[in-house]
Amino acid sequence: MLQDTNTIYVVQYDYDLNGASITVPSGVKLKFEGGSIQNGTLVGAATTLSGDIRFGLDVDFSGTFRCDDVDP
Repeated sequence: MLQDTNTIYVVQYDYDLNGASITVPSGVKLKFEGGSIQNGTLVGAATTLSGDIRFGLDVDFSGTFRCDDVDP
């Protein structure tokens, strides 16, 4: 699903991981623009999150993540 390092992936759609574990390559930025991620595990490697960040309550995280902008 995610293959390239040091890339910006734009999340525009709702993704159901179907309980799978997805490893995000090193240096990737997940830029949320209307989409969401649910039902699985994300393993980050210096992964940056930005935009209108939307995760389902059923998403687990491991590894390292950072968030450039947070709008409470």
